[in-house]
Formats: sequence, structure tokens, C-alpha cells
Amino acid sequence: MCKGHSCYRPRRTGERKRKSVRGCIVDANLSVLNLVIVKKGEKDIPGLTDSTVPRRLGPKRASKIRKLFNLPFACVISLPIFSLTVYQCKSCIHV
Repeated sequence: MCKGHSCYRPRRTGERKRKSVRGCIVDANLSVLNLVIVKKGEKDIPGLTDSTVPRRLGPKRASKIRKLFNLPFACVISLPIFSLTVYQCKSCIHV
């Protein structure tokens, strides 16, 4: 927006607009777009949906550890002993 208009006043010369996008029109003046992938399409987006990143950390809560490894409720779990090793394969992730 030009000087004298409401809603946006750049703090420095050449500063781009920080504003929310409503609708499908995206202007070149916007510096950052915050997006969320809602549904995966037929094709992959290179660098975004073509690679899977394994989880680094396992669950801490005892009930979630039991659920992950199908352990009975009577099983006592001590967290310092528990560690999760993740191996990445081409098609799947082994835990």
C-alpha cells in the first residue's frame, strides 16, 4: 500500500508486507507464506513431500510406550533404560 493508506505502514524502505492471504490470490510483495498441507495429492512436491524424516524421540509416558510396543499393563517401565532406535528403509520405517 502507498503512503497515506490505512492498515499498513512499512517501518523501513523496501520492507515487504506481512499480511494474511484470504483467498487464492498471492502477490509478489508478500515476503513469507505460512502454509499447512491438508491433503497429499497425486504428485510429490520436491523437497517437501518426497522425503520422510523419522522421529528422533520416543514417547515418555508409560501408557504410550506400552501402546507402541504392545506391552501388557502389568509391565513396569523405567524411563532411563528405555531407548528408541529408528532405522529408515526405502519404503518404511522400522521401530
